[in-house]
Amino acid sequence: MARGIPALSRLEMLTRAARLLIMSAYSRRVALAMFYSFWMILMAGGCITPEISSEGPDLIAVPDGSFGGPDAFCDTTTVPQLRIVIQNQGQGNAPASMTRVNFSPGGIKDIPTLPLQSAQRTMLAPVPIPLACFDPDCDFTITVDSTAQLNESSGEENNVTDGRCIRP
Repeated sequence: MARGIPALSRLEMLTRAARLLIMSAYSRRVALAMFYSFWMILMAGGCITPEISSEGPDLIAVPDGSFGGPDAFCDTTTVPQLRIVIQNQGQGNAPASMTRVNFSPGGIKDIPTLPLQSAQRTMLAPVPIPLACFDPDCDFTITVDSTAQLNESSGEENNVTDGRCIRP
C-alpha cells in the first residue's frame, strides 16, 4: 500500500476495532453492540447488495435513472408518463411476460415484456398517465409478471411496486 502503510485483512481490522472499543470509556454493553455492528459491516463488505436468488429468474421493476422514492418512475417534463425498467435479478433466464400498471383511478395498462437473461434489464416503452388519475395526485401499482407465467426462485412477493406522481 502507498507510503508504507500495510494492508489489513478484515480479521485484523475487526480485531483492532474490538480492542479500541473495549479500551474506550464506553460501557461493555455499548462496546459489544458496536463490535457486532462493525462485524456485520465487515462481513457484508461495507455495502448493501441486491437480493440474489439461487436459481431461476426474478423480475423486479426499477425506475429509469438513479432517483428513488415513490415518484421515481414519474416523468412529467412534457406529457405525464411512467418510465419503467424491468430487471432480472435472478440466476435464470426469464421468457417473455406481461407487466401491468394499475392507475388508481384511471384504469389498467398491460405492457408486453421482452425475455431477459440473468442480470439483464430492459426499458419498457413510456407508459402515458391517464389525466383521470391525477386526483389530485396519481397513485399507481406496477406488477411484473402480472400473469404469473414465470416460476420465480425467490417467490412473487417482490413483483409489486407502488408509486405516486404529483400533478405537474
